[in-house]
Amino acid sequence: MPFFISSDNDQKIELTQKIADSGEGTVWKTSRTGFLAKIYKQPSQERADKLSAMLDNRPSDPNSNKHHISFAWPQALLMNNTKEIVGFLMSEIVGGRELLQIYNPKRRKQLGLEVEWHFLHVVATNIAHVVMAIHERGYVIGDIKPQNILVNNQAMVSVIDTDSFQVKDISSGRIHHCLVGSSGFTPPELLGTDIATTEQNIQHDFFRLAVLIYYLLFGNPPFQGKWTRVGDSPQQDVLVKNGWWPYAPNSPIQAGPITIPLDIVDPQIKANFLKCFNDGHQNPDLRPSAESWYLALLGASGSLTECTKTKGHVYRQVANECYWCQRKALLNFDVFDLSFATNKKNLIPFSAKTSQTAQDFTLKGNKFFKLGEFNNAISCYNLAINQDPNYAEAFNRRGKAQSRLKEYQNAIADYNKAININPNLAQAYLNRGLIRYDLGDKRGAIEDYNNTLKLNPKDAEAYNNRGLAIYELEIDKKAAINDYNKSLSINPNYAEAYVNRGNARYKIAGDKQGAIDDYNKAISLNSNLAKAYQNRGAIRYNLGDKQGAIDDLKQAAFLFQSQGQMQLYENVIKTIYSISR
Repeated sequence: MPFFISSDNDQKIELTQKIADSGEGTVWKTSRTGFLAKIYKQPSQERADKLSAMLDNRPSDPNSNKHHISFAWPQALLMNNTKEIVGFLMSEIVGGRELLQIYNPKRRKQLGLEVEWHFLHVVATNIAHVVMAIHERGYVIGDIKPQNILVNNQAMVSVIDTDSFQVKDISSGRIHHCLVGSSGFTPPELLGTDIATTEQNIQHDFFRLAVLIYYLLFGNPPFQGKWTRVGDSPQQDVLVKNGWWPYAPNSPIQAGPITIPLDIVDPQIKANFLKCFNDGHQNPDLRPSAESWYLALLGASGSLTECTKTKGHVYRQVANECYWCQRKALLNFDVFDLSFATNKKNLIPFSAKTSQTAQDFTLKGNKFFKLGEFNNAISCYNLAINQDPNYAEAFNRRGKAQSRLKEYQNAIADYNKAININPNLAQAYLNRGLIRYDLGDKRGAIEDYNNTLKLNPKDAEAYNNRGLAIYELEIDKKAAINDYNKSLSINPNYAEAYVNRGNARYKIAGDKQGAIDDYNKAISLNSNLAKAYQNRGAIRYNLGDKQGAIDDLKQAAFLFQSQGQMQLYENVIKTIYSISR
C-alpha cells in the first residue's frame, strides 16, 4: 500500500482502502485511526499554500462539546518521499448520510428513514450554525450543495470538501479561490462569471444557504414551479439570474398544483426567503445572514406540534389543522409517509429532540449582546423564555438588550418580570435603576440601588450610581461622596467612580486639588473618559493654568467626537474658543 509522511509528527501514513474518487483526487482510509486522507491527482504549490493557510486558521467547531465533528478540516499535510505536499489528513465523519437522502421523500422511503418536518428544521438550524462558525474565520464556502453536507441520526451536520472553500491567508492576505460552483446554488450576480478567478463574499454564501434551507423545508428548489409563458420553462440558472420564483413580483414562474406553499413555514422564515430571493436579488447585502437563519429556525423549531391523526406529521402550532394531512387528502401523496414500514425493524429512526435549555439560549444571547447584535440577542432570550417562562435571568438579559436599543419601557417591563419571578435577583434591580435614572426618576433609581445593595453589599456599581443620584438630587451631597468612597473601596480600579467623586469634591467642598487627583486617577485607568479631561480642564482654567486647560479640553473634544457625542463635542469647542480669546 502507498504511504506518505504527515506534517504534524513526521509519521508514516499508509493508505489502506480507497473510498472515493473524483476529478481532483482520491479519498482513502488510513493507518491512523479516525483519519482519512485526500490525495490530489495533480498536486501544486497553490494547493499546498491553501492547505497551509487553512491549518493556520482553523474555525472553532460549534459542536465540539457534543463530541461531534462539524467540518472535515485539514488536520495535517501529507508529503511524498520528495517532500512534495500531495494531500492532507482529515477527521473521518462516521454515521452521516448525504443531505439529499434526508430531504427527498422518495430517497427517504427507499432507505427506510423515519424523518419528519421537525427533524428537517433542526438540520437546517445546525447547518446555519456551522456556516456561522466558518464565516467567523473569514472563509467563504463557495460550493454549498447537498452532496457536501452529511447528516447523522441526531440531525447533527458535517461539512465535507472543505478544501474547496475560498481561503484568505491571514498572514499575507492572499486569496485562494473556490474553483467550482453548483447549478441552482450560484447567486445571480456570479452567473456568467469565471468562478475560479472571482473573489467571493459571504453574501454569496447567504444565497446558497437560503436555497439549501428551502430544499430541506420544502423538498424542492425555490426556483421551480409552473411556467406561465409560451414554450418550455428555462433552465434553473436562467430563473435564478432573473429572480423568477413563485413569490417574486410579476414572475412568470408561479406555484403549481403540487407546490408546497410558503405560508406553511414560520413567518420569520418566510420573511427571510422573501428578503433573500426578492430584495437580495438586486442588493445582495440585504440577504439574511447565517445568524438570521439560525435564530429564525431555532424559534420555528420550538413552535411545531405533532399531528394527532398521522404519525410523522408535524406542523406549526398556530395552524388550525395539519397541512400535511390536507395535502395528502388533496393529492393522495404524503411526503412524510411512514406506512411503507411494515416491519418497524427496517426503519432507521432519525430523531432531533431539542437539547437546548433556557440557559443555553441565554448564553447564546449573551454572545450576541457582547458583539453589539442586540436584536439577535433578544431573539435568543425570547427562545429562552419560551423554553422556560420562569427563568428570571432571561428576562433580565432581555431587558438589558432592550435598553441598548432605547426600548426603555419594554426593558422596565422585563426587569419587573424578572424581579417578580426572583425577588433576590440583585442585577435586575440595578439594571432597572439605571433606566429609571436615565428617564429622570432618580428617587426610583435610588430605591432600586438600595435593594441591590441589600442583596449584594459588595456591588461597587450600585454604590457609584446611588451616589450620583443622591448628588444630583442634592439630598445629602456628603452622602454621595461616602457612596463613591465605598464604591472605590470595593473596586479601586473603577474609573467612573473617580470622575464622580472628583466632581463632588470640587462642587461640595471646593477641593480643587482633590478633584484633579481623582481625574488624574480616572484617566490613568481609562484614557477614553472624555468627561475626566473636560472637568479637569475646567478646574485647571480656574487655577490659572490656561494652556493645561486648553490641552485637556482639546482631548475631551477629540474623544467626544470619536465617540459620536456631537452635542458635547460642540459645547467643548465653544468653551475652547471662549477661553482662547
